This record gives sequence, C-alpha cells and structure tokens, in this order.
Amino acid sequence: MRAPETGSEIDGFRLGELLHVGTMASIYRLVGPKGPLPLIMKIPRLGAGERSANVVSFEVCRQVLGMLAQSPNHPTLIAYGDVETTPYLVMEYIEGARLDSWIGRAPLPPEESARLGHALAIALHEIHRQDVIHLDLKATNVLYRASGQATLIDFGLSCHRHLPDLLAAEFHTPVGNWVTMAPEQIAGERCDPRSDIFALGTLLYEMATGRRPFGTPRAAWWPARRRGCRKSFCIASRWMPASAMGRPRKWPSISPTPGKWRSRSAPHAARGRARQRSRVAGSTRAISRRHCRRRRQPMWRPCR
Repeated sequence: MRAPETGSEIDGFRLGELLHVGTMASIYRLVGPKGPLPLIMKIPRLGAGERSANVVSFEVCRQVLGMLAQSPNHPTLIAYGDVETTPYLVMEYIEGARLDSWIGRAPLPPEESARLGHALAIALHEIHRQDVIHLDLKATNVLYRASGQATLIDFGLSCHRHLPDLLAAEFHTPVGNWVTMAPEQIAGERCDPRSDIFALGTLLYEMATGRRPFGTPRAAWWPARRRGCRKSFCIASRWMPASAMGRPRKWPSISPTPGKWRSRSAPHAARGRARQRSRVAGSTRAISRRHCRRRRQPMWRPCR
C-alpha cells in the first residue's frame, strides 16, 4: 500500500502537509477550502514488507481513544476508517512543544522540572483512572500545550483493562521503547499502570540530571532470558546494563542543587519491582505541589 500524496482525498478529508513519517504510520495535516484545519489524519503503513504490528497498533489506538472521555490530556478522536478497506484515524491537531525539546537542554532548573513533571503526572492520572495504560511513555510522545497541560499521544501500544489486549494476543515478545520499558512489561505483563510510573521515573530522572538512569539498554536478549527464569527477572528488575551482558550499575548520585523532590520521586518511581513503586500519579503531584509552594510558583491544576 503506497502512502497517499498531499492533496488527495480520503472519505472527504483532503490531505495537506505531511507532518511525520514513523515506522508504524504517517501523519498528515488536513486542509479545507480556507486553509489548514485543526485536524490531523494518521494512516498506518500497510502492505508488503511492513510489520504486522502496524495494523494491530492502529486497531488498538482506535479502540482506546474511542473509550477515553474528551480531555486536554490526550487527542480527541474525530473519525476513523475501516481497517480492512480504508484505515485512518482523524484526530485533533495539538499545538505544542514535545518533551524532548526540554530534555535536550537538561539538566533543567528545579522550577521548570517540577512544572513539567507535575503536568505529566496529571495526564497519566487522567488516563489511569479511565483504566487505560499507555505503555509507550517517552519524551517524543508527550506534548505540552500553551496552557501548560501535558498531552499524551500515540496510544498504539496501550492497553485498556476492559478491552481485549490485541498486542499480547498477537505477539510473544514485548513491543515498545526499551529505554523506558518497565521490567514487568518486558516479562509480558501489560496490565499494570505502574509500568507507566516506571517510565515517568526515568523521564523525571533525565530532566533532573541530563542523562538516562539506565543508559540505553541493548535488550534484544532479555525476552528470551526472562521467560520462566527467576534469575533473569532479578537482572531485569535492576535493569541498568551498560552493555548487553554488562554488570548493572547503581543509581548515579544526584546533585543536591536540582532540589530534593527529584532525588526522592525519580528513583522511587523507577524501581525495578512494581510492588516497590507508589501509584505515582498521586505522589509525584504531591511532591511537585510542595516544591512549587516552597518556591512560590503557580500550580498547574487538573482539569475538572
């Protein structure tokens, strides 16, 4: 299946600028008679040579976004096409900056890190209370609106507790971002919101220190080692290999200058074992709230 060209129409929607081409889908801005519309169309990459995960991810994204209530913390689904004939998703276009633009300047000032982390924790709390787990939380999947609210995008690898887990049924190896993936997610468990909390902890740590807490794991060997092996579970629970078979390293020390809230929340959120993590959507917000109050900074409050 060839990618459609700019200016072509799909079910009455006219494609405009090509905004992004990923491994799973292409994203276009939609245009109308008077110019660009506040809408985008996401079209999965299908056909010969493409991965089967693309079509499964498309269906997961459609189901999960359709179940979520309208909120500034995730895109609003407008329309979608049939997966067997004309697969596409039409969603709202979100103006904002991605989190990776801030992480590229890390370590960040304490006030800025507290604001960004607090808004991200609120966004996670919003989807968790609706029984959705993102499972692909990374800097490129977080947008910040002009109002300061965080918006989570790309729900193609997510899981809804009341819907069939299509990815788990289709694939026997974990799918996602190895850098922020929780150990239990590597083992195949996709129903625990604390997996998102682990990813949140790694992002908080990178904002605070300017480096990844566990480096960049080359983890192709983990799924095979993890399956049915308690020893490999302990290795992955510590999850800090400098190389594929390297010895795990300890948490790097955090300079006292960034502020106590990060030295407490980031390592605690990114603990290897899920039972050792708190339900951080609440606790991280409380830590950020205390920090902002001490600094006399304005608070971002959740949308009611």
